[in-house]
Amino acid sequence: MEDKKTTKATLSDLIPDDKNFNLHTEFGTSLLENSVRKFGLGRSILVNKNNRIIAGNGIVDSSKSIGLNNVRIIETVGDELIAVKRMDIDLDSAKGRELALADNATASVNLNWNDKVLEEVASEFDIDTDIWGVNTESALDDFEKKEDEFEKEIEEITDKNCELPIVPNFFENNECFVIVCNNTIDENFIRDLFDLNKNYVSQSGDGKERKTNVISVENLRKLIK
Repeated sequence: MEDKKTTKATLSDLIPDDKNFNLHTEFGTSLLENSVRKFGLGRSILVNKNNRIIAGNGIVDSSKSIGLNNVRIIETVGDELIAVKRMDIDLDSAKGRELALADNATASVNLNWNDKVLEEVASEFDIDTDIWGVNTESALDDFEKKEDEFEKEIEEITDKNCELPIVPNFFENNECFVIVCNNTIDENFIRDLFDLNKNYVSQSGDGKERKTNVISVENLRKLIK
């Protein structure tokens, strides 16, 4: 097999995409940085002929943030798969399997579409985003629908059917903030962050033990300190 041209570079030689479709998520970015710190780099990134990043802006940012700098660029025209071979890792080991888990978990929670940029670029280059499963209008409609359903559920909560009893006059004088988690990864992150993993006996009368979903401002201040 003919050797492809390989050159050495630094992260500063790579040019970020100024129209990146993915805004990323705070949780996903933290997972990505933790993965790189613990396992080192795994996936390759994709740049164009002028070293502008097509895919991999997030991993480049994470690499910079933890002090990595070296880059090896392999030139290709897309007719072969470039495989990164980690000589220090065996897949059938704790490190190998956890790296595989980290890779999939990070990808699943680190996608946050930049709807404005998507619409602008799709219009400029006549790209049909629907064929790639991306429909910003339907995503917005789904969010608004879920928001309406959630508000309706909140309105139907009473002192008799809620997991925690409503304190008299509480909602008249105070604001209630809700963090919506759409998956167990996000939920576990929030529970760990706010120390919400303790069990309590429900005061609704069913005698069941549950994990609390409420944190007081006083306890939140203690955690921040």
